[in-house]
Amino acid sequence: YAFEPIYEAAEVLKQNLAINEISNVSVHTLAVTHFMGKTTLYMPPLTAWGLATIGAFVERFEPVSSREVDCITLDRFVESNGIERVDFMKLDVEGSELNILRGARALIERDHPVILMEYNEINMRQCGITREEVDAFLLEMGYAWSLVSTEDILCVHATRMY
Repeated sequence: YAFEPIYEAAEVLKQNLAINEISNVSVHTLAVTHFMGKTTLYMPPLTAWGLATIGAFVERFEPVSSREVDCITLDRFVESNGIERVDFMKLDVEGSELNILRGARALIERDHPVILMEYNEINMRQCGITREEVDAFLLEMGYAWSLVSTEDILCVHATRMY
């Protein structure tokens, strides 16, 4: 499953999946967070759409527009779609990773997926989140993590460590 709140980017992703004959990925034009409903997505210039954020304190670009997007929690998505197990999650959402984790609490407690996620303090700040809050949540859920790039961490639950 892939989630992309920018409709145009979701369409490009779908085209790339088709070109590469990848049929086991479904693309959902939704923002994933810790609540159901709608939120504002702040948009940078077209050439920097990868920096778009739902954070209200944009620091990395001057928004050229904003748009309202639909939101879902992973817990709701998993339940609604009858997904029996999640083994891996990759999160890169410009600072709102903790909000996704909060909205996936039941999934995380049930499945203990391995999580690869962005861990960038500037992006977190855009969303009103601190590194300490992310660390506290991961510890509470039973995870250990290590830096695997300049701004990404790999999180593994205690039950998956050998």
